[in-house]
Amino acid sequence: MPYVVKVTRCKYPWFINVGSWIFKKFGIKLNRYIIDGVPLKPAIPIFEIECYKNDILRKIINELSKLISLATIVNFIKKCLNVKVFTYYSSIPDEIEDSLKALITGGLDGIIPDLEVNYEKLKDYGNIINICRSEVDKLCYLVTNLISLNELLAKFKQVYGVIVKSSYRLSKNILIDLKLKMYDSIGDHEFLIECCHLDITKSYIKNLQNLVNGVVISSFSNVVTLEIYESKMPNINRCINCQIDFVTHNQIKKCPYCGNKLTNLAKSGSEYKEYSPKEMKFICMEFMKEFKEDKLRIEFR
Repeated sequence: MPYVVKVTRCKYPWFINVGSWIFKKFGIKLNRYIIDGVPLKPAIPIFEIECYKNDILRKIINELSKLISLATIVNFIKKCLNVKVFTYYSSIPDEIEDSLKALITGGLDGIIPDLEVNYEKLKDYGNIINICRSEVDKLCYLVTNLISLNELLAKFKQVYGVIVKSSYRLSKNILIDLKLKMYDSIGDHEFLIECCHLDITKSYIKNLQNLVNGVVISSFSNVVTLEIYESKMPNINRCINCQIDFVTHNQIKKCPYCGNKLTNLAKSGSEYKEYSPKEMKFICMEFMKEFKEDKLRIEFR
């Protein structure tokens, strides 16, 4: 009997499906799947697999939860603010190549090398963001805390932008004040703030709108809950016009409401193709152009 993997809950209104490549790593047959990069509402089945070992199923749940969470957190910030999103090399969870694939799928724009990194190894996973390490460094990002901000702004005049670290959430008034200080000292440069996983809530992220040019994620946590159960995966077809995902074991080719041709989201495992991180990011961006989180709904038939 095949098993179906489904996201049952998510901290945010949607999640980014990702992680299809890990089944090959575990030696598991993938019967059906939704391609990496597709934004979905919770309760949608995402994979159908053949597996009979409970310890392997447990590992799959843990690994997929992590990867989907990484892509979703980045994508949530990108969708809400439409700004750059970076993370520190030291903040990327273990199984670093898998984690980077997920982060880039969600829309990650760059990695800050706060630790020594292998640039050649990371070149396929996005931009390496240069940070100021001495006063002679130019056209790089200055990373500073609130206490050192004024002192460092006086020393570093030719920076590309400023990343402000803080151990607590910054209010709108503080952000405006910081931006004005930066403008008076070095002119109109990029202004980014650091956020840990606890800060990435809808209310706080919305509070940053039109105030920051980017967000640097300093830590991650799981934001989805997965379950695996014995079943066959249904057909999943999306009407982009009506923003409805039809979940059914029947065949539906046209939307019953508007008559538009439906987009088939559930693919056969025999047709599986593993995409590069940049290709998955492109797929995600294309889906997000039409995605309306407040309108998308699921209809079971």
